[in-house]
Amino acid sequence: MTQRVILFEGQDKAGKSSIAKELSKVLDIPYFKFNVYKYFNDKKFENATYFDQPYLLEFLKQTKYSAIIDRGYPSEYVYAPIFGRNWDEEFINKLDEEHAKLGTTIVICVKKDTKEKDDVIPTDKFEEIRNRYLQFSMKTKCKTILLDTSSMSLQTQILFLIGHLTKE
Repeated sequence: MTQRVILFEGQDKAGKSSIAKELSKVLDIPYFKFNVYKYFNDKKFENATYFDQPYLLEFLKQTKYSAIIDRGYPSEYVYAPIFGRNWDEEFINKLDEEHAKLGTTIVICVKKDTKEKDDVIPTDKFEEIRNRYLQFSMKTKCKTILLDTSSMSLQTQILFLIGHLTKE
């Protein structure tokens, strides 16, 4: 079986986790979530990114396991500048190059109107976050699928993704 790595990204409340979990069931690929999202606006997330992302990448390379991952290194590219944290763009670019060699597909979930209250991210930051993800989608070397989660049902989103993933 061919290794498949799918990394879900996008602003909060865009439906990433629900979609990733469902796709995991449909494709029978393990789902992993990095639970450091609650630290986006402080140094803990930065430290987690620099610690766990290289190890995850090395694990995937060595084992050839498939995985659906809920958040990863692109979150650092998006959130660090917005919340004024120091970050290393060269480090992010290196991770991106390695993921591209691995064949990682990045699914960026975007939701046009996010008015839901979020206990972690101030809603006035959502548009800036969405724009940073769109910027990342243009610079990444990985295959990228932009998924507008504004109006599609979960089943329609899954069918959309499967259609794009089978074109690989």
